[in-house]
Amino acid sequence: MTSHRFLAFVEDASASSSIADESSEAGRVIELYRKNLGQEPTHLVWLDGIEKPYFESLTWIDTPCDSNSQLDREQRKDHLNSLDPSKLSVFLLALHKDDNSAFFDELVETAWLEVSIFDSQETDSVPGLQSPDYEQERIEEVWIVFERRVEGDGLSKLRNVFSLGHLAEADFNIHKPMYYQFTPYQHLRIDFFEISGGNETGTNHPANRPREV
Repeated sequence: MTSHRFLAFVEDASASSSIADESSEAGRVIELYRKNLGQEPTHLVWLDGIEKPYFESLTWIDTPCDSNSQLDREQRKDHLNSLDPSKLSVFLLALHKDDNSAFFDELVETAWLEVSIFDSQETDSVPGLQSPDYEQERIEEVWIVFERRVEGDGLSKLRNVFSLGHLAEADFNIHKPMYYQFTPYQHLRIDFFEISGGNETGTNHPANRPREV
């Protein structure tokens, strides 16, 4: 049994019946849930994660960033671009809103959760797919256990590092529009390869409860 602890950002949670046919990955994770837990999942969930020990080892997570300071913006750009890609993962998981209610009840979009990732089924775990990025070059079947919702000082650190608010004048000058490849959601996503100082306003994401049919 191998396990890893991740801090995971809730990108999306949608009723599985509304998106089951939109990708092979959606069908795959639904079948994993059906096969191992004996029923249909009610929702599919998209998480973006960073390994917790790695995040906590970063020396700059408490460093404030003044969006009015070009020096601060440049420093934050360098920090973000220096993140180790091997410590980042994306997850697509299936769950049932009643049988996995402790997990489901925390699925507010833009929330940060602490989760444990296992390579085999564990008590209170739900099945999912893990990939290092959106390109799907390697997808692994995993089991995900909800540990807690991140709050307080931990949440402040995550928001300080990953919020685009401090890049209010950011210019994402090396990017391309693309559709989600790993997830079943067909809305447009911008894939950022590098962040640099400029004049484009960042985007704020609304917080939503899981979407039903």
